[in-house]
Amino acid sequence: MKFFTADTHFDMPSYLNRPFSSMAEHDECVLENINKNVGRRDILYVLGDMCMSNRWPHFRQLIRCRTLIHVQGNHGYKG
Repeated sequence: MKFFTADTHFDMPSYLNRPFSSMAEHDECVLENINKNVGRRDILYVLGDMCMSNRWPHFRQLIRCRTLIHVQGNHGYKG
């Protein structure tokens, strides 16, 4: 199955104007919600702004689907 998400904003403290006490809590909640829905054989499209830091491989590794296609956004890490 194909799934789509956008603007996960992992590791982006400037986006903390959300109902979380920390960036780590935000990241954990987003990852948990993605992994509740996406299976190992599914394809996940992240349509921009996945992660601001060079830690995006860390967050990618925590998403359980094998195939993730990321479209670069205007607030994403460009490394």
